[in-house]
Amino acid sequence: PVRIRLLVPMILTTLVAGCGEEEAKPVVTPAPPVPAALKPATGPDVVLDSFDGKAGSAPSGWTLGKGRWILAEDPSAARGPTVLSQEAPPGKVPQWAVALRDGVWSGDFSAEVRVKPVFAREDASGGLVVLAQDMDNYYVCRANALEGNFRLYVVQGNRRTTLESADIAAPELGTWHSLRVSRLGGLLECALDGKILLTHPLAPGKEPAWGSGWFGLW
Repeated sequence: PVRIRLLVPMILTTLVAGCGEEEAKPVVTPAPPVPAALKPATGPDVVLDSFDGKAGSAPSGWTLGKGRWILAEDPSAARGPTVLSQEAPPGKVPQWAVALRDGVWSGDFSAEVRVKPVFAREDASGGLVVLAQDMDNYYVCRANALEGNFRLYVVQGNRRTTLESADIAAPELGTWHSLRVSRLGGLLECALDGKILLTHPLAPGKEPAWGSGWFGLW
């Protein structure tokens, strides 16, 4: 299996993602297949990612969707000080902010990201996107610092459905937390701060049969 460690320091500030909205039922028809995978032909199967750039600029190697994604500095970041900050200006709240990392991966994987919720009034979610087909079709595992739950969603046509949920102590604001999503055959596994909390068998015919896709942040 391919093991990908997206150890990308990321700050979430004033992120309002609308987690209280009504959930939609899964859409049976999957999105069109993504291009061929870009797996490395040789070398180690662990990819470490970090940000190099000027604070206030957009990150290179990423496709940015909703929300305001910019580089910022945080001395507390493990691989910092440059981090990717997702900000929602007052009055301009994105439904679900998504940023996708360039390059498509297929097969089994284990992806990990570190997130730091900073401040929010309605929502303070940080999520790891996997198997993304585009900005509106993907799986995401997210933790919310204003709620006591940890959830796995599938998003199809920008409509979100809860697949798995666990009650947890709400992640602390101002503290770094790790999110990990692994795919092992037909199983998705989600961990928060190193503890596996969610497992979900992918059901053919009921959920998208996406064999490859982009990784991203939410």
